[in-house]
Amino acid sequence: MGNINLPVKVLNVIEDLDVGGTEIALFRITSSFDKNIISSIVCTFRDGPVSGYLRKANIPVHVIPKKRPWDLKLLMKLITFVIKNEIQIIHCRGGRPTVYGGAAAFFTRTPLVISVHGEKALQYPREVQCLKFFVQNCKPCIIISVSNHLKSEIYRRTALN
Repeated sequence: MGNINLPVKVLNVIEDLDVGGTEIALFRITSSFDKNIISSIVCTFRDGPVSGYLRKANIPVHVIPKKRPWDLKLLMKLITFVIKNEIQIIHCRGGRPTVYGGAAAFFTRTPLVISVHGEKALQYPREVQCLKFFVQNCKPCIIISVSNHLKSEIYRRTALN
């Protein structure tokens, strides 16, 4: 196994930073890491109240506004950010962040983690197809689900074994 440079730079990609379950979980997890081991950065498409808490915890927040539902410029900015900041892991939370963050991971060959917090992330066929593509083509790619039921739904909808 190769040497690992510490701290490991993890980019957390999330749709917005409004107050909600996923956003609060993101704050709790990222603020609990030993910053000498894991350096968390949050990238969001829309700023919100949780960004203040993240910044107070010395977690950088980078906002890349999404101009339209499918925004190629956003993807290019995200890829550039990953390369420029030497991101070592991309962790996506939610359907749209998985599309953009997964594509950035694919093009930069960055390890990918996808957290699925609810079935809403699986409701759009295009996003499910992207999830399947990233699992098959981003190495390594890890999916985290919040329940066994959700894990079963991921397998059923993506036909992954």
